[in-house]
Amino acid sequence: MFVVTLPKTALHDPSAFARKAKDAGADLLEIRGDLTPHILSFDSPLPLIVAPRGTGTRLVTALCP
Repeated sequence: MFVVTLPKTALHDPSAFARKAKDAGADLLEIRGDLTPHILSFDSPLPLIVAPRGTGTRLVTALCP
């Protein structure tokens, strides 16, 4: 299984990053609270792993309303 972590640099267009990751063969996209704590919900072609890491339930609520 190939898991890719969303970097801070992809916050302006996380959907585009997820599409590129999928095209490169990724199976899952990880969203880490310590790297991208202010991300909002977005359409992703990949399933997400949400790791709050310091954000508590706020990050999970923001991505999965």
